[in-house]
Amino acid sequence: MTLPVSTAERTANLRAFFEPTSIAVIGASPNTARGGHRILKNLSCHFTGELYAVNPNAESVLGLKSYSSVLDVPGEVDLAVVFIPADAVPAVVRECVEKSVKAVCIESGGFADAGPTGERLQTELEQVVAGTTTRVWGPNCAGYVSTSPPLSTSFVVTPGSFEPGNVSFVAQSGMMAAALLIQILTQDRFQINKACSIGNKCDVDESDLLEYLAEDASSEVIALYLESVQDGPRFATACDRAATRASLLALVGGLSQSGAEVALSHTGSIAAGEAAVAGLLRQHGVLQVEDFMELVDIADPLSRLAVRACGNSIAVLTFSGAAGVVAADLFSRRGLRLTTLSERTTARLAELYPSWLKPQNPVDVWSTVELRGLERTIAHSLEVLLEDDAVDAVLFMPLAFDFFAPTELEAFVRVAQRSTKPIVAWPFGEDEPLAMWRRTLREANVGVCRSLLTAVRVLEALVCRQRALERVGELEREQAAPLTLLPLPRGSGTVAEDVAKRILAAAGLTTVEERVVGTADEAVGAAAEIGYPVVLKLVAAELAHKTEVGAVRVALALAAAVAEAADEFLALAPKLGAKNARLLIQPMIDGVETIIGARRDPRLGPLVVFGMGGIFVETIRDVSVRAAPLTAADARAMIDEVRGARVLEGVRGRPAADVGALVQALLALSRFILVAPPTVVEAEVNPLLVRPERLGAVAVDALIVLEKEERS
Repeated sequence: MTLPVSTAERTANLRAFFEPTSIAVIGASPNTARGGHRILKNLSCHFTGELYAVNPNAESVLGLKSYSSVLDVPGEVDLAVVFIPADAVPAVVRECVEKSVKAVCIESGGFADAGPTGERLQTELEQVVAGTTTRVWGPNCAGYVSTSPPLSTSFVVTPGSFEPGNVSFVAQSGMMAAALLIQILTQDRFQINKACSIGNKCDVDESDLLEYLAEDASSEVIALYLESVQDGPRFATACDRAATRASLLALVGGLSQSGAEVALSHTGSIAAGEAAVAGLLRQHGVLQVEDFMELVDIADPLSRLAVRACGNSIAVLTFSGAAGVVAADLFSRRGLRLTTLSERTTARLAELYPSWLKPQNPVDVWSTVELRGLERTIAHSLEVLLEDDAVDAVLFMPLAFDFFAPTELEAFVRVAQRSTKPIVAWPFGEDEPLAMWRRTLREANVGVCRSLLTAVRVLEALVCRQRALERVGELEREQAAPLTLLPLPRGSGTVAEDVAKRILAAAGLTTVEERVVGTADEAVGAAAEIGYPVVLKLVAAELAHKTEVGAVRVALALAAAVAEAADEFLALAPKLGAKNARLLIQPMIDGVETIIGARRDPRLGPLVVFGMGGIFVETIRDVSVRAAPLTAADARAMIDEVRGARVLEGVRGRPAADVGALVQALLALSRFILVAPPTVVEAEVNPLLVRPERLGAVAVDALIVLEKEERS
């Protein structure tokens, strides 16, 4: 994909999709059943600029003169919307380039979505615009709808009276985006700002639109449906920019088979597909959702909130003890926590509470409502909780019954409207009172949810964005010392363990003390120097996984055992095709086995992996992935996500491990993959032994994978 010459031109021409002064519909049809007719009709409803119909077989369409070609249109054309057979599209786009059309939206299908013939057409299309400033949206999309300014290029959505909103959708699937938009517009939901179906992404992609929406003050919530990410580093930067203004949500499909290819390292196998994309999204403030309706259900309450970022310390105000218990359980799975209320807060709550009930979080107010009345109880409780510095947000779970009058919510509403902290609510109860509660709370800038799980996920989205904002500041503050790397071996394939560890040690990782020798006698002497018991390995560039071929012996306590194993390994080397094989002697070290790795993903860029170590890491797949560069907070989040990492806290009488040293090891590997030459495709330490607190984390085995350097 060849992008326009400069960022300024690219941004300016992208703007022409949403803010054109003139539009030509190529394929406009007088036949009301045709998509080209609906596109022109939709545009004519709201667009106030110059509108042209292009169809060589029609004299006029919807009262507009029809031109045979876009080249015949008088004056400039900012935007061309194309809906004609696929095989005619490249020639028409060539005419658009000749006409200096800034933006072309191709809604026709039959390109990369339609087999080899379509793939050839899309390649031809990309070649037509390569090196030009004309931007192409699509092909194979349903166009887009904007309410600010009002504009619809869709052949599916027929807009009525648009009311501008603050939620923008970007979807790779055209028909799904159109169907969701229709559902949102016809239900009592939120208002849309922009809904974009980007299709095959031959030019304009998710990063382009995120960059545009990041500058759009009306887009306060951005929801994405993606089946691929074209350029991971650019997408991550775009997310960072957008997160400064908006809450970000994403549904990602089509990645379950990614990363199944055979890899030379464990890292290459596990740092791919779903895990890699999930880590990238989380790291950059994007909440990943599970299905289309969850995307809508979370976007709705987020759109109502005046504050859309907060910490993870939550106070729960509930009418039901059971709801509070379930909320606490959900918090623990989503990185949230029930905050501990201050003594002042509990004392102020106790002013209204029955004498027999001690206030605590979750704050169950039903008994107090019965004693003091609804209005006084919930308004006082909310105000007290919001004033507690330990509370980042409030989850409100009221019962909607018909014996509560709307006027009893007025004091609560006044408190909520003044709040500088987010309030998320899950009201439940009878239908008619429930509708009143929802309506009243929404008007108070409360994020009203249709289920408790949705409410928890909305809070998670707020925390996710807050951490992304903090991360951007942390990256700006961190100025890592420049690395001077050791020379890398020439050629491709794996680097021998001893060489790999020397390279990684120079990059800042702590490696185990060891000796490299060539004979059994030398091995015995090295073992005596290091001290028994020892580990003996056969190392060579050809031996990526030594355990599988029987080239590792552990806990050798006698010189005779070392000599015997050394002789066996040296005899084994030729059978394994190991050239220049050597013997490696290390001390036995105690610690928690972990794996850290880094790889260059062709689309997502440099990635870092953490998991519990050993030979079964690919089978268990209890790992976390992030994009480099890492911050210390990123590294700690990676550790927290891995279920097996609980053993680092100390279990069954073992001491707590040096997690700080593990964090530093992850940061060192992140810096290494960023500055290493592009021939380094993977680097892995397995295991990295995390020793007890203050004793560090030690790399006892390492692997670097090189690809063949291309000669110019």
